[in-house]
Amino acid sequence: MATKPHRAKPRRPQSSGVRTVALIVAAYPNRAAATRSARSLVRAGTLACATVDSAATAFYRWEGRFHEESSVVLWGRCAWRRRRGAVDALRAIHPDRVPDILAIQVDAADPGYAAWVVGEGAAARQPAKVRGPVKSRARR
Repeated sequence: MATKPHRAKPRRPQSSGVRTVALIVAAYPNRAAATRSARSLVRAGTLACATVDSAATAFYRWEGRFHEESSVVLWGRCAWRRRRGAVDALRAIHPDRVPDILAIQVDAADPGYAAWVVGEGAAARQPAKVRGPVKSRARR
């Protein structure tokens, strides 16, 4: 009777630490405003990194009217424990009266990347002090 050779099971990436990452998604009316926010929050250490993507179209109802317009999306990453500070900092400098900002808990990610995101925010313990526009826009 032949025995089967022992085959090691493929190792799954460790999930510890992955759920400690937050994806912060914020919609902006223009690229300049999104870029200013991304730059300010990454420099301040509030976000580990951010990506600005201008290939979006927003569809929504606001104050009884249907809107369809170009939109720019900021994708920020930070430690889950820092998400509230990141949302507050984005809200403080966002040009919209009611900004579209979401904090989403990441369920799966490369473990090395997740560790980097969490570690990157560890140095910045204080909420970001950022400057931004005065809330004068009527959009959302």
